Amino acid sequence: MLIHSFRTTFRHARRDAGYVLLNAGGLAVGLAACLVILMYVRTERSVDRFHENADRIVRVWSETTLGETPNYGSNSAHPLADLARERFPEVVAATRTMGTGTTLVASDQAKSYESDILFVEPSFHRIFDFDVQGNTPDAALGAPFSMVVTPSFASRFFGNADPVGQTLTMNFWGADYEFTVTGVVSPPGSKTRFTFSALASYATYEYVSSTAWTSLNPDTWFLLGSGVDWRALESRLQAAVTDVVGDGDDVWYAYFMQPLSDVHLGGLGLLVPPEGNPDTLRMFSGIAILILLIACANYMNLATARGAERGREVGVRKVFGAGLWQVRLHFLVEAAAMTLMAMLAAALLVELAVGEINRVAGTTLIDGSWMSGSMVLWILGIRGQMTYLADKDLGFEKENVMFIPVRSNSDRERLEEMAVQLSNVPGVVSAAVASNVPREITQGHGVRVIDERNDQGTIRRVLSATPEFEETLGLRMAAGTWFRKDRPADRKDRY
Repeated sequence: MLIHSFRTTFRHARRDAGYVLLNAGGLAVGLAACLVILMYVRTERSVDRFHENADRIVRVWSETTLGETPNYGSNSAHPLADLARERFPEVVAATRTMGTGTTLVASDQAKSYESDILFVEPSFHRIFDFDVQGNTPDAALGAPFSMVVTPSFASRFFGNADPVGQTLTMNFWGADYEFTVTGVVSPPGSKTRFTFSALASYATYEYVSSTAWTSLNPDTWFLLGSGVDWRALESRLQAAVTDVVGDGDDVWYAYFMQPLSDVHLGGLGLLVPPEGNPDTLRMFSGIAILILLIACANYMNLATARGAERGREVGVRKVFGAGLWQVRLHFLVEAAAMTLMAMLAAALLVELAVGEINRVAGTTLIDGSWMSGSMVLWILGIRGQMTYLADKDLGFEKENVMFIPVRSNSDRERLEEMAVQLSNVPGVVSAAVASNVPREITQGHGVRVIDERNDQGTIRRVLSATPEFEETLGLRMAAGTWFRKDRPADRKDRY
């Protein structure tokens, strides 16, 4: 009976190919769109879940207060990790991570600016599952001016040569330092918040910069013992900090914790926004379900509309002795075959679409190895959304604007003179000097308002720039006016 039903189904499909293409094709497109969206949601929800001890890892957040308005961030004091190691046995391991910013890296074979190098301690590899080859983490990252590199980084700077033992020159804070490559680290995948091409020893930062309690720079991570309640540890940690630093006016920061599972999407209530956007994922999940429901409804409507034509077929079957259960089985087999064809077509569409989606987005939105096909994006209607993300107004002009990093101290003394000379070059509309580009503001200062509320203060990211910066980047003032050279109140020699 089943074999006869399948044969009859395929005879109908050959005879009425247009109906099959319309009905199964519509269901396939709906299934494909639903699958692609849900794969993106799954990728976002799996960030950093692959670490063996992911459920025992927490990050320390800081609440900085210079007045009545608190600010929240992931930066903490340098000595905090050492304090946790010394006073809390339930902290199995503690580590600090910090980005190097954009820095000039040079070898005998290549030179380029790199922006994804992290300072880490050896304990980084006891908490997170990134393998180091050729050396133990303690030996590879324990000493100042040592670093481990990913295979792609090693290939760029050393070609096919063994990178271990090679040297690199890196520029930090206006000075050149020579690093020795002590190992090779596995590259981070798409399912982690850590993006790096190389890891430099945190001991280097301790060697060249301030590591006082008042310097809030690194991210601090703890690996807790099994069954340890991070909420109970949170209050004890703050008490330990107060015990060491004191509780007077100089204590303008407090610490709290966040599980690794909450870092990307969870946040901490309304205090700390998540790195991802859980509202977007919920919206996408709803859209996926809606698309699937619409596809199923369209399938059923087309099948129902064809019911009158199929009524004669049912009558003939009954005349030849078919029972009600046999008629039902036949239509169930036909629906199953149609659904199977739609699922196979949907799988092919997904195979073709995912690679192109990742390419258009410029990142791995959806994890996996897929073939690409730009035509599928038009079918799924996703290209328009990617175009919106690419064309979104950032608040400044990014087209036809060139950023020239200056690393030399001697050049820094002539920056404004260089900008004037550049503005006279044919084709250059304007030139300005700034401490960084708008998306990489790294300076942070405590700002206190001196007025009748002289206890008000806050921590703000600050970008220093010349008056020409407004025209060069096409900035638009939300309120007030931009500073000018010819306005006495805006001259720095007044302060």
